[in-house]
Amino acid sequence: MVPRKKPKYVAVGVRCHEIIGQAPMPLTLRSKRMAARTTNHRIAGVFPLPALFIGICLKTTLAKGDERGPSGPRAITVEEADRSEWTVPTQAKAVSGMSKITGLTEATDQPVHAKLVMLEQDNTPYLSNRLIGRPLWHVEVRNVALKLESSPPGYKDAYVRTLDVFLDPLTGQMLKVKSRWPAGVAPIAPEPSAEFAVMQMLGSDKEIYHGFPDVLPPISFLEALDAIQKGGGVPMGAKQIEGCWVVWSEFDRTPRPMWVITLRGIALIEASYPGVPVDSRNHLRYIVDPVAKRWVNATTIPQPEKRQGE
Repeated sequence: MVPRKKPKYVAVGVRCHEIIGQAPMPLTLRSKRMAARTTNHRIAGVFPLPALFIGICLKTTLAKGDERGPSGPRAITVEEADRSEWTVPTQAKAVSGMSKITGLTEATDQPVHAKLVMLEQDNTPYLSNRLIGRPLWHVEVRNVALKLESSPPGYKDAYVRTLDVFLDPLTGQMLKVKSRWPAGVAPIAPEPSAEFAVMQMLGSDKEIYHGFPDVLPPISFLEALDAIQKGGGVPMGAKQIEGCWVVWSEFDRTPRPMWVITLRGIALIEASYPGVPVDSRNHLRYIVDPVAKRWVNATTIPQPEKRQGE
């Protein structure tokens, strides 16, 4: 296991069940500095979380064969003339752009491929309309074993991963990176719809994703994962990892670009009261400050729409 300092957290009682009519939701975790600025929540007490540390109007035609990948994208073709205003018009530039933002090219020994696709559904809170029904570059990165700078010798990724990265060809912005669920591993409850997630996020910390930044992140996706690991998280033990580089705010504060990274299928977070469903505590969504290079918030919100045991 990765040696870590013993962190101190406070558990913030999330009460969005009173808004959406669901069973009580689990906890938002903050450093004490962050918790001191929290005024709209009931402090539930110190929560060291030992269990947590065990352990992202163009002419198009469908490509022949209506090809679909495991994440649901539909392969399309876009004529070269219709790409004239694209920041990322070619496969090579898509792979290069993905590599700059994520750092994943160096994490695999396999060739990296890109193709144009269109998504028919997406559950990114606030921003799903930026991904649905328009041309996107889908960059597939196979055979990835995460290697994070803070890992001690011999500490390895628990899984060999395939990651799907989606880029906006018009702007070059990375819209999402997500690893596929490992083969042969029992699934957990699906993530909620974008609408259901927004309802929860607004009801707890007034969290908002305002859009995708116009600037590249000062740290890569892999460096953001390393910041999570340095802060006590276990990204290399998560069964699935999802990240977005977004303009984020909470409690009506000034929006700023942040990495938002969700670890799914993690060691169960210790429940602070009896009867908390398994699927309420097997995931954490981290907000990573790219300037400070540390995570500033971690929460189990949004919760699945249907959890095991309900």
